[in-house]
Amino acid sequence: MMPVPTVPAPTDSSRTLRLPPLPDIDFSRLEGDEFIPPGATVIWPDAKISATLHLTPKGKYPSANESVARDGNAVVGSRSEQLGDHLRHWLRLYRRGEEQARNILYTEHSLETLWSQDSRGLAISHFLGKNNAEVLIVRIRTPGETKRVETRDSLSRYFSEAQLESPRFEKAFRWSDGPLLVVRGIGRQSSEPHDLFGYELLVDSEHPDDPGSVRLIRGYVKAASAK
Repeated sequence: MMPVPTVPAPTDSSRTLRLPPLPDIDFSRLEGDEFIPPGATVIWPDAKISATLHLTPKGKYPSANESVARDGNAVVGSRSEQLGDHLRHWLRLYRRGEEQARNILYTEHSLETLWSQDSRGLAISHFLGKNNAEVLIVRIRTPGETKRVETRDSLSRYFSEAQLESPRFEKAFRWSDGPLLVVRGIGRQSSEPHDLFGYELLVDSEHPDDPGSVRLIRGYVKAASAK
């Protein structure tokens, strides 16, 4: 009997093809002087706006450190507690003249605080994980209210639905004059073509949840294939 030749099984190239990994998001640009990366397409609003930037006291938590407002009349710090398998943190605000500090945020995540130039506002960059972060605002005269900066509606004129549905890492960058805060955001579209995008916003911290109080300073989109 003649041997039966062995025929190699057909190969499916789609099973073995591996696309190169997407480059990591450079989060350091959220703090840099030049926010927009080389090769990106810049997005401008119809009416360009600018903002004066101030360097103000900053804190990182959880930690044993405290961050004092510029006028010295308020301070924030954190307290942590192990509950089961989770470490939970309370961000606490103490105002001069009050008998005790009050809790302004409860979380399992890390965060940063940034005092305003006039000491009347506190911005909280709340790092949620998986390339997600949000910005919260506390007005010191009404510390019972911790409001989230709502950015989606203001960005919908400039960015696609697919981009806005993707994880977005937003951070309080600098305070401007009075109640105005500059927020920066960065993300990578989850679906193809996986473009990188980012934006700077000027936020009226007295109304952070009002889309009319959140305005685009500038933004960008950088194709995933761009160098």
